[in-house]
Amino acid sequence: MSTLEANNLFSTKGLVAVVTGGGTGIGLMIAAALEHNGAERVYIVGRRKEVLENAAKEHSKYGKIIPLAGEVTSKESLESVVAQIKSEVGYINLLVNNAGTVGNRSHSQQPLPEPYAYLWKDSVENWDNVFRVNATGAWFTSVAFLALLDEGNKRKTVEQTSQVCNAQQFHLASTKWLTKQLKIVTIVSIAGFSRLLASSYIYAASKAAMTHIGKMMATNLAPFNIRSNMIAPGLYPSEMTVGPGKMDARNKNTLSDYPSHHIPMLRPGKEEDMAGAILYLVSKAGAYCSGTVIVSDGARLSVLPATY
Repeated sequence: MSTLEANNLFSTKGLVAVVTGGGTGIGLMIAAALEHNGAERVYIVGRRKEVLENAAKEHSKYGKIIPLAGEVTSKESLESVVAQIKSEVGYINLLVNNAGTVGNRSHSQQPLPEPYAYLWKDSVENWDNVFRVNATGAWFTSVAFLALLDEGNKRKTVEQTSQVCNAQQFHLASTKWLTKQLKIVTIVSIAGFSRLLASSYIYAASKAAMTHIGKMMATNLAPFNIRSNMIAPGLYPSEMTVGPGKMDARNKNTLSDYPSHHIPMLRPGKEEDMAGAILYLVSKAGAYCSGTVIVSDGARLSVLPATY
């Protein structure tokens, strides 16, 4: 097979991956894309075991999506998840930080002084909780899995080929590109770049923080051959956008189309859009990228006041 053929460039064959928040929405889109394109195992981690089990049952094409209950804001829970994966496979090649929460929405278009009272009603606890999940949780999840990512580097190393990178222990002939290309992908948000308030101040602030942390990881983990990249989605169907408990039986749903002044492409994101972004970053197609932010938003950020 030619090295330039899409099936070769975007294959995930042999990858062992962990996706937090993998039971619904964007996390489930990512898990399915990885598994459908050859991943050896895709662990989906989340708080609700029954949701994870249903997601694995409904969306695992080859039986390689594995549900694993865990809480990203608990060091003890993270240690338990890491220990279980270590006992089963001993390493990972990819960590996707996707777990997140929006918290209490705080936008208001009312003239002064009404917004003051409205915003003042927000609680310090709400801010703490959102930051704890979206930024602190993603950081400690990354730290928790560093040893398994490093172990993935130390496993059967093969010679460099003409491709950018190389391999892991599964299917050595076809996965040479994986060697020393362990990676962390963090799902951030265009809210971290937009100056227009769409959900809450703390959600935007937490995503901006995690975007910067992701870039810092790219720099500081480079000597250990671990890459860090980010995907900043716009509007995608998920529990955040559709609403808790409103996803359909397969943990999927659709959103209505939008006018061009909101989203120039006139629609929300689809699972194919997210699949394309993640497959690029974790395959040999994107193996030369680190510290990269892929914006997948239908050009929404282009029509907003933003810092991107």
